[in-house]
Amino acid sequence: DNKPDIIFLELPPCQTLNEYSSLIDLSNQTKIPIIVNFSRRFNTDISTLKDFISKNKFGQLIRISGAYYNGWFHNGIHFIDTIIYLLNEDIKVTKISNLNYCSYQNDKTFDVIAETSHTKIPIEIRAIDERNYQLFEFDFWFSEARIRIETMGDSIFLEKPYFNSMNEKVLEKKAIFLPNRKYTNIENAYNKLCTALELSDFADLKDFTLQNSESTMRTILDEIKLFKKNY
Repeated sequence: DNKPDIIFLELPPCQTLNEYSSLIDLSNQTKIPIIVNFSRRFNTDISTLKDFISKNKFGQLIRISGAYYNGWFHNGIHFIDTIIYLLNEDIKVTKISNLNYCSYQNDKTFDVIAETSHTKIPIEIRAIDERNYQLFEFDFWFSEARIRIETMGDSIFLEKPYFNSMNEKVLEKKAIFLPNRKYTNIENAYNKLCTALELSDFADLKDFTLQNSESTMRTILDEIKLFKKNY
């Protein structure tokens, strides 16, 4: 009688694939949606960027780089999930290196070399020592533009090539044209949850469910296996 209608789960949702599978089974058996707080999925600017990328607005994707801080489970997971969400493609990790500072006892921070599973786009992720500063940003290199996601994912910039006075083809940086955001990520999440509960219709939450995060969790946990193998 006290069964919840929906569960909003903080990160990390689990520590092993067995735990992940158990949560999926529990959600399927009880018919209770488990929504995971991958906060950038609730960022309307990120959703718009996802749509632009799917329509090849910036040309062919060439490479991805970026940086995160303080823990693969705590912050690296957001980095991986954002890429998977934007590209709708799995990620394969090929190398880890350069252990860096992490304040969480059961977590590690390290550099990552990876690639998208089908299109083989190279991905380079740098681990930042948060005692210097906290950095969480992305750099997407396309054939016709460069997209930078900065300020913990809240600022998106577009760089387009042009010829300067010396006839050098350089990039000009400006804020990308996006609709004005009305709400923060967490406000968007709560609004979506409340609407789903009021209507008793969870169809619009499919991109935010635990089931939809399988690729992210497999990538994160495969990385941990690689870490244990090498360290």
